[in-house]
Amino acid sequence: GIEAQIENAMGLININAIAAASPRIESIIFGPADFMASINMKSLVVGEQPPGYDTGDAYHHILMSILMAARAYNKQAIDGPYLGIKDMDGFRRVAGRSAALGFDGKWALHPDQIALANEIFSPKQEDYDHAEMILEAYDWATSAAGGAKGAVMLGDEMIDDDDGTNLLITNLSCPKCEAFVEVYLPSDEQPEEV
Repeated sequence: GIEAQIENAMGLININAIAAASPRIESIIFGPADFMASINMKSLVVGEQPPGYDTGDAYHHILMSILMAARAYNKQAIDGPYLGIKDMDGFRRVAGRSAALGFDGKWALHPDQIALANEIFSPKQEDYDHAEMILEAYDWATSAAGGAKGAVMLGDEMIDDDDGTNLLITNLSCPKCEAFVEVYLPSDEQPEEV
């Protein structure tokens, strides 16, 4: 497959056309070093906030644009490299930023970055367990035994299938089983809301 790298302003402006250009495109990758140079960002530390930019995140729009195009066209969103290969705190901070937004992964330039990237981009066991609880609660509540309800409460959370297609929990990997998990209720098995 093709991995499209967004490395300049023109690439970002055309991100949707790039994502839709071919079914062979598998991922959209942020290339921070060339991108920073292309827009004349005043930082020599790739991936870090430029000096003087003290409020917000200078990369937020870039990352969200890449993420939206990736999700709209069913591609992976990958954050580019962090060049400070000995700065594990910096790598953790920058990778945590894109992971929090929903990116699928980050390039690692050095073997020391691999384990950290896996830790940051893998869901925590408690998140996996909570997702399973949601599915179990929904399955039970929408069954005849559970009253065939269309919306359910799990603690203080409302769970429903508001568009009638799928209750979807994706991109959860179970640290114990080391497997990618994609769980959904097929649309032909959806109960009617009451």
